[in-house]
Amino acid sequence: TGTLAHSYADLNSQSEMDWIVVRGAVYDVSSYLEGVRDENSGVVDKSPSSPNAYLNDELHRMIAFRVGEDATDVFENYYEGEDLRESYRECLDELFYHGEIDRREDPFCDGLNMVMYVLLIFVATLLLLQCLCSLLYVARRSRTLTKDMLKKQVMVMVPCYNEGDKELKKTISSVRDTTYPDDNKVLLVVADGIITGKGEAMSTPETLAKLLGFAFSPDTDTAHFFRSIGDKERNRAFVYH
Repeated sequence: TGTLAHSYADLNSQSEMDWIVVRGAVYDVSSYLEGVRDENSGVVDKSPSSPNAYLNDELHRMIAFRVGEDATDVFENYYEGEDLRESYRECLDELFYHGEIDRREDPFCDGLNMVMYVLLIFVATLLLLQCLCSLLYVARRSRTLTKDMLKKQVMVMVPCYNEGDKELKKTISSVRDTTYPDDNKVLLVVADGIITGKGEAMSTPETLAKLLGFAFSPDTDTAHFFRSIGDKERNRAFVYH
């Protein structure tokens, strides 16, 4: 079962119920106040010595003087120590508990909701911009190349590490088979190290040598050296064309 939530407006409109609020909990103290009310005058006896006042002095005064209000400050001042406060709160819960204050109307909750809406709008705006950029990118890709555009020299760099024959052949073929003129495009394949991929019989540079038609002999080929920084500062590279 859920917890009954009350707004202060709803509580103030219920003239038939006497209530107080302590730590966000709503307590219906109508029956208690009815017992300490003077039969003739109808006035609540606020003295703890009232014959029907079965609560201790502090709780009686809190209910009698702060009925229809939030009495949390009085409750906190009356009792020192969280254990003592918790025991008296459990007593109130057992005798008078009637629900909780509706925090949805709390200014803090309203602020959180506002932040949530702002973030939602921000994310939605980003998604919309991403869609627009994607559409513009597709539109630009589908444009017709002019003769002047095709005269420009372009270089396509393909980095690789541990790819095998199938992946390299597919990538290189896709670049080679583009409609851009062969005379105006250069394919640069960079193999980062002599690495053999899982399940492959040859290393990536050896596979490239087979596909592109050059001899790869790292033990005898001329290497170009470069001194860098860090643990592996001595680097070398083989260039084939």
